[in-house]
Amino acid sequence: MPTVDDSVNVMMTHLKKVADSGKAFNIHPYFHELTMDVICRIAMGQRGTRQFENPHVDVCKRVFAHFGVDRLSMFAFLFPFDWFIWCLRRFAFVTANLRKAPFKELLDILRKEIKERKELRDVTYEQLQSLKYGDAVMKEALRMIPIAAFAASRECNETTTLGNILIEKGTQVQVDVFTLHYDKDFWGEDAEKFVPERFLDNKTRHPGAFIPFGGGPRTCIGIRLAYMEEKLALVKILKEYDVVECEETEKELKLVGSSVLNPEAVTIKLVKRFKE
Repeated sequence: MPTVDDSVNVMMTHLKKVADSGKAFNIHPYFHELTMDVICRIAMGQRGTRQFENPHVDVCKRVFAHFGVDRLSMFAFLFPFDWFIWCLRRFAFVTANLRKAPFKELLDILRKEIKERKELRDVTYEQLQSLKYGDAVMKEALRMIPIAAFAASRECNETTTLGNILIEKGTQVQVDVFTLHYDKDFWGEDAEKFVPERFLDNKTRHPGAFIPFGGGPRTCIGIRLAYMEEKLALVKILKEYDVVECEETEKELKLVGSSVLNPEAVTIKLVKRFKE
């Protein structure tokens, strides 16, 4: 937790610089740097934070761009926790959905929940867990844009039959996560809308209806860290700033990437909530 908190604080320092300029900017690279910083510090032994300071990042991007390899999937051969990365690349989608939500009170509800926990200045894991509406916002963003949908794919270990369908050994089986996440039988007639409250209704759903991290015994091992990091960043941003739509804001997110979906840009303004 202290490592993640430190990396988020460093990201906030970088965001302050661009927020103070009053200019619109693409927030996605800041979340990208945060994600990679946490990964390198926790999983690869990096000492200290290096957001926007790692001299090897641009070189790696050029090398893998030359070979046509997605910037995230390139890490798969570096260490076995490749899903660890995929689970943490969701911050910009949450921000975008907060901006596009049809009801303005969504932000107010989130801030009210944060304000009620005054001790969140020095956040603990347990305190983050108590932010139930924050959880609902993140899950709804994942439901609508499951950026690592291929995490639900598997290779058939032995020839078998499902119903009247023969599946040979070695066959790659891909679950259609997008269809599941928009199925009105599971999510209701408003499945096309961003409604975080659907995750607060305590309604029992089929466990396979919501699988942004995959499912079964091979569900992403980084799921708890992913939620913790995302919620911590969300708390700190919303305590300090209003997320403001501007003239440069994309009308629709353009998704790019072969293995993991990423927004090409999420252009916003951050406006300080309180004068210093």
